[in-house]
Amino acid sequence: MMHDYYRRRAEGVILEFIRGIKKRASLNWALGCLREMLEHGMRSSSDVLEIMEEIEGNPSLYLLDRFPERRERLKMLKRELKRIIKS
Repeated sequence: MMHDYYRRRAEGVILEFIRGIKKRASLNWALGCLREMLEHGMRSSSDVLEIMEEIEGNPSLYLLDRFPERRERLKMLKRELKRIIKS
């Protein structure tokens, strides 16, 4: 049950960032939330990257084609998260 909660939480953070509607949804905020989940074992890095892949794989569902800036924000988040994971 908690496994589902943290998966939904990670997905929510990613979606809030790529939508870019709320001021608090900055790159640093999103990375901080995801990093905390990774550090505390709430999600694995492969889980988070898998969520991002699912979002990329459903561009119409998340309006990635209609709003290209969303796709760019997703790519930026993914790139920075991979950089953090490696360090």
